[in-house]
Amino acid sequence: MYYSLLAMAACLVLGTGCVSATDNTSPSAGLSPQTAATPSPETSPVIDVEARYDEASPGAEIFKLSFKIPEGMNVEFIPEIEALNIYSEEGEGTTLDRSQIFVRYFDANRFLTLQTVQIYSTLDLTVGAESYVARRYDVEKLPGITNFPSQPDWRNERHVVTDFRGEEGFTRYYVVAGSPELDMAIYESVLQSMVVSD
Repeated sequence: MYYSLLAMAACLVLGTGCVSATDNTSPSAGLSPQTAATPSPETSPVIDVEARYDEASPGAEIFKLSFKIPEGMNVEFIPEIEALNIYSEEGEGTTLDRSQIFVRYFDANRFLTLQTVQIYSTLDLTVGAESYVARRYDVEKLPGITNFPSQPDWRNERHVVTDFRGEEGFTRYYVVAGSPELDMAIYESVLQSMVVSD
């Protein structure tokens, strides 16, 4: 009993809390509720990767890119217009009906825009694993213009497009459009994973 009283007194003096070995409220027993509820980048569904697009993929001779494909999505090359369609594997309709991100390209020495779209805003930024020079547009096809062929219907609606280049001078620009229904965090994660290869 003397030792028990001495131990209790020491706890009060030192203010250590003296948690017993069976007390599950100890900070060392697990994560706090706040920490446990906050997903880490390693467990975020946005960056879960099912596959990669790289030099072995269809269309790679045109798209000198590699990038991550989010879980639950896949990518196809559309030879008719030389484009990449990143689409949901689940859902109804064709792969174009399930399109989430659509990638095209142009060769130029500066950023260019289509005369067939209304541009609501423009933002200069950097994207990709190597911080490529980029420009983002909020665009919508002008009324009376024929729908874009071999592209998803949402490309004719208001949506976000990010153009970027791997180097200065006359070079290839990549045009990455995101469906208005797509979570912007997923769009950004795909963009940030992009690497331009030589």
